[in-house]
Amino acid sequence: MFLPMPKGNLDDYELENGLAIKCTKPVMDYLIRYDGGEGVSLDVKYEGLMAPYDIHDPDMDPLAGVNHTDDVISENAYAGHWDQSGRVTGTLTINGKTHKVDCVASMDHSWGLRDEKQLKNFCWMNANFENDMSIHCLYLVDPENIDAYPAIVHGYVREGDQVYGLKRGTGKIRRNGYLHQFFELEVEDVRGKVHQFTGTPMTSNPWMAWPLMYLVQSLCRWDMQGVIGWGEVQDLCKETVNDKLK
Repeated sequence: MFLPMPKGNLDDYELENGLAIKCTKPVMDYLIRYDGGEGVSLDVKYEGLMAPYDIHDPDMDPLAGVNHTDDVISENAYAGHWDQSGRVTGTLTINGKTHKVDCVASMDHSWGLRDEKQLKNFCWMNANFENDMSIHCLYLVDPENIDAYPAIVHGYVREGDQVYGLKRGTGKIRRNGYLHQFFELEVEDVRGKVHQFTGTPMTSNPWMAWPLMYLVQSLCRWDMQGVIGWGEVQDLCKETVNDKLK
């Protein structure tokens, strides 16, 4: 499951599985290549559209000092963590057919001591709209009611080169078992501006990222009053699996 890190400068390295990463601007810009020799290859450039958003910095995040009941994110799984929106451009080749890549996506980074057993009952998601706006959220998941996101614990709205921390958020989810079918989300940023948007998964799949850690991962088409966006949702919602991690 794990590959040894190569010797040398980790700003420019390649792993035995064909993944190569080169940092061209620290914490902002990266060149990413992958070719596993089995018909799938990737060659893209990631360019940060904003400074990393530190969820523990109160100057960035208005929820940095707020304690939520059952928040396993802030002091455990994401004890040191930032998120960032960036533009990804390049190519993806599958079975000889090359596809152009040009989209906005999220990158994150966690550091410090982490007990992987704390990874449960939360959602990491992003929505990137065609009007140069991104919304990134970390929601709590209630294991007793997985059809709702009761609260946001961290997140931001990016409008061009301006970033506004989120101070409140809720959501409703329609599911097929655990898989996502539809989202109705609302967030409020530090300006008091409320953003309401809906999402329809184009794909929704189970993902066992680590043993005994079940996620639902969906790639979504978002709609904010006619403005279309795309993004990803990952939530750890299956308490019958994740509650074993105690």
